[in-house]
Amino acid sequence: MKPRLPIFLLSGVAAIALSALTPSGARAETCLTGVSWNPITWLSTTISGASDGAVASNTACGQNAAATNAAGNDTAVGANSTANGGGSTALGGAASGLGANAAGSGSVAVGGSPGTGVGAVAGADGAVAVGGASASGNKGASATGKSSTAIGGGADIYFGAQAAGDYSTALGTNTLAAGNSDTAVGNGAYASGGGGVNAATAIGVGANAVGNGAFAGGGASAANGAGAVAIGLGQKATGAGAVAIGDPNIANGQGAVAIGADNVAAGDAAGGTAANGAVALGNGNKAIGQGSVAIGNASTAQTAGAIAIGDGAQALTDRDIAFGSGAMATGGQSIASGAGAQAGDTLSSAYGGNAKAGAYGSTALGGNSTASGIDSTGVGIGASATGAGGSAVGGYTSATGGQSTAVGYGSTASRTAATAVGANASANGTSSTAIGAGAVATGPNSTAIGTGAQATMANQIAIGTGASIYSMPGMAASTAAQVGPTNFTTIDANGTLGSSIYGPATILQMQNQIGQLAWGVSGLQLQVNALSRSIQRGYEGTAISLAVSSVALPDNKKFAISTHVGEFRGQYALGGAAQLRVNANTVLDAGVGVGLRNGGVGARAGATFAW
Repeated sequence: MKPRLPIFLLSGVAAIALSALTPSGARAETCLTGVSWNPITWLSTTISGASDGAVASNTACGQNAAATNAAGNDTAVGANSTANGGGSTALGGAASGLGANAAGSGSVAVGGSPGTGVGAVAGADGAVAVGGASASGNKGASATGKSSTAIGGGADIYFGAQAAGDYSTALGTNTLAAGNSDTAVGNGAYASGGGGVNAATAIGVGANAVGNGAFAGGGASAANGAGAVAIGLGQKATGAGAVAIGDPNIANGQGAVAIGADNVAAGDAAGGTAANGAVALGNGNKAIGQGSVAIGNASTAQTAGAIAIGDGAQALTDRDIAFGSGAMATGGQSIASGAGAQAGDTLSSAYGGNAKAGAYGSTALGGNSTASGIDSTGVGIGASATGAGGSAVGGYTSATGGQSTAVGYGSTASRTAATAVGANASANGTSSTAIGAGAVATGPNSTAIGTGAQATMANQIAIGTGASIYSMPGMAASTAAQVGPTNFTTIDANGTLGSSIYGPATILQMQNQIGQLAWGVSGLQLQVNALSRSIQRGYEGTAISLAVSSVALPDNKKFAISTHVGEFRGQYALGGAAQLRVNANTVLDAGVGVGLRNGGVGARAGATFAW
C-alpha cells in the first residue's frame, strides 16, 4: 500500500503547489481527504475548474465548484456546487445540473443531484438545507427563509423539503414550510402561516396547516385557519381556532371543535360549510349550525344554537336543547332533559326520564310526566296536564280540562277551570273547586273544602263532612266589620245553609210589636172575659126563663103556684110562677127566677084569654 498523508499535511502541500501555479494573490485550497502519494500527479489536477474567488479562506472542490464570497470562509464541495454567502457551506455535486447551493451568510446546503436535477439550496442567512435530488429533474431540499431548516431530498417526481419562511422548518420529502416560523414534518406535509405571526405546524404524511399558529398533526390531517388544530389521522379543522382531534373528525368554522371519532362540527352534515363555534365531542356526533353542541354518542345538534348531550340525544330545530340518552328536542327553543325525554313544540320543556312536553309552551317535569296542552304544566312523576293552560303538580296528578289545576298526589281536575288541591282530590265540574284530601266537587261552580267534603250540586259549597266541628274564632272581629242590616242564617237537615229575612233589627221590631200586642191582648182579654160573663149570664138567663115557666091552670081552679129549676149550658136557675083565674075566659099569670151562679134575676107576667 502506498503511504498516505494526513489531511492537514496535504492541505499544506496543496497550498505550496497552488501558490506556485496561480497568479500572485490568488489562492486555492484543496479538500482532499486522502490521496495516494504522488506529488507530480496531484499538483497537475488540484484546480479542476474550481473557483475560490481569490479568497484564501474559501474552499472550492469539484468541477465548476464555486466559493466566491469576499468575506471568506465559504466551502463548496462537489461538481457545480456553490457557496457564496460568507461562512457558507455547500456539499454535493451535480453531473450536469445544479449541485448544492449555499447562498446565505452562514448557510449550509448538503445534497447534490444526479443528471439535470437541482441539489440542496440554502438561500438565506443561517439557512440549512439537507437532502439532494434523487432523480434527474428533481429538486433537493430548499431553505430560503432566514435561519430556516429544510431536511429531505426529492424523490421520484416530488420536490425535496422546502423551508421558505424565516425560522421555518421543513423535514421530509415534498414538505413545505411557507411562512415565518412554520414547521412541516412528514412526506407531503404543508405549513403556511401567512400574515404577521405565522408559526403554522404540520406533522405527518400529507398533513396540512394553513394559518397563523395552525397545527396539523397526523397523516392527511388539515388545520386551515389561524390557531386551528387538527390532531390524528384524517382530521380536518377549518376556521380560526377550529379544533379536530381523534379519528377522523371535521371541525369547520371559527372556533369549531370536533374531538373523538367520526364527529362533525360544521354547517352541514358533510362538513362542507362553516358553522362558527360548533362543538362535537365523542363518537359519531353532529353539531350542525353556529354555536351548536353535540356531545356523547350519535347525538345530533341540527341547527344554530342547538345542544344535544347524551347517547342518541337529538336537538333538531332552532336553539333546541336535549340532555340525556335518547332525549329529543324538536320544537324550536325547546328543552328535553332526561333519558327518553321529549320536547316536541316551540318553547316546550321536558325534564325527567320519559317526560313529554308536546304542545306550545308546555312544561313536563318528572319521570313519565306529560304536558300535551298549550301552555300546560305537569310536575311530578306520572303527572299529566293535557288541557290547554292546565297545571298538574304532584305524583300521578291529572289536569285534563282547559285551564284546570290539580295539586297533590293523585288529584284530578277534569273540566274547564276546575281546581283540585289535596291528595286524591277531585274537581269534575266546570269551574268547580275541591280542596282537601279526598274532597270531591262534581257540580258546576261547586266548591268542596275539607277532607272528604263533597259538593255534588251546581253552585254548592260544602265544608267538611257530617263529623266536622266548626270553629270560627274570628267572629267577634267579623261582627265588628259588618256594615248595614244583618239577617239570620238558616240550615236544613242536610246541612244546607240559607239566609232568613229576619235579623237582629227585625227581632227588635218584633219585640216592640209584641209589647204592643200584649197590651192589645190584655184589653182584648178583658173584653173576652166580659163577653164570657155576658155569655154565661145569657146562658143563665135561658136557665131562668126555663125556671119561671108555668103549666096550665086547671079548669076548676082559680089560683095556682108552681116552682121550677132551669139549666142551660152549665148555668142553673130557680124560679116560681103564679096563676089567677079572673073569670071563665081570663087567666092572669106571673113568674120570677134567680140564677144560681151569677145571680141574675128574671121575671114575667102575662094573661091568657080563652073562649
